[in-house]
Amino acid sequence: MGNVVYAIPKENLFSDSKGSGLYRWIIVEDITQETDLQKTLEEEDSQLLLPQLEGFSVQMLRGSEWLDGYNGTTPQALRVTFEYEDAERIYEAWFPNS
Repeated sequence: MGNVVYAIPKENLFSDSKGSGLYRWIIVEDITQETDLQKTLEEEDSQLLLPQLEGFSVQMLRGSEWLDGYNGTTPQALRVTFEYEDAERIYEAWFPNS
């Protein structure tokens, strides 16, 4: 079946040729908790999605509170924060039927 892995690699995982940012890998073999991702994620198999991204977070809105974790029905809204060296970008999506 395979897996999709998203990561912001540490400097020691990649050479400087691809640069920093958010990467995606499509891994065809199964990944378990015992899988060493540092050995599994090959630089040549990666796709750079968001160059120079240093971090990101996802929050869900429930009532009037933004939560870092959520389990339940569709939340009222979703907030994604992208962190760059010199800026922070926040995007929100609202779900009208929740």
